[in-house]
Amino acid sequence: MLILSSCKKEKQQKELIKETYFQNVSVIESFVRFEKDTIYGDDLYDAISFLENLTNIKCSTSESYDPIIEPTEENISDWKKWYELNKTFLEYSDEKKVYLDKQPN
Repeated sequence: MLILSSCKKEKQQKELIKETYFQNVSVIESFVRFEKDTIYGDDLYDAISFLENLTNIKCSTSESYDPIIEPTEENISDWKKWYELNKTFLEYSDEKKVYLDKQPN
């Protein structure tokens, strides 16, 4: 019974991790693909920060005196590939945060 409960909890956590990860990707996709009339800057910034901090894959920026974050389809593709390569190493903490449990690819 305890093993079954533990497996169920682990499966729920993996689903929560995936949902959290791809909610952030979705915010960026909506911005890049102009899918929504309004995207709040804080939501976009938070999604980019989440993905950059977790994956260590930096978002594209404009090449100007004052660089502007400009997420691209390539960034989205890189973040999705990273997830597929590293999803087994992701954990969900009691503080409701996704983090890497082991060394990523």
